[in-house]
Amino acid sequence: MLWGNDRGTVTAEIAIGIPAILGVIGIGLGALRWGMDAVAAVSVASESAIEIGRGADVDDITSRLNGGSGSAVWRITTGRATVCVEGAVTAPLGLLPPIPISRCVNN
Repeated sequence: MLWGNDRGTVTAEIAIGIPAILGVIGIGLGALRWGMDAVAAVSVASESAIEIGRGADVDDITSRLNGGSGSAVWRITTGRATVCVEGAVTAPLGLLPPIPISRCVNN
């Protein structure tokens, strides 16, 4: 043997490789979940703006919005001719900016 004993090198490579692979999979699943939350939030914002435009109580819609999605922050603005529901889906990591959402409906 020129280089010495190679015992344990496979075990060391597996001990480093498996957590790295699981970390990459976890980051990918987190990003997928964040995108799914954003798509769901767009749907909720659209439905809420339509309901308020049809005469639903703004306080009821606001409480439902704030209680339904834990990762989104909502704001409702009503004007003479439009109703807008705006929100932002916060990222799972603090390093990423939130995804802004805005849906408006004409009365």
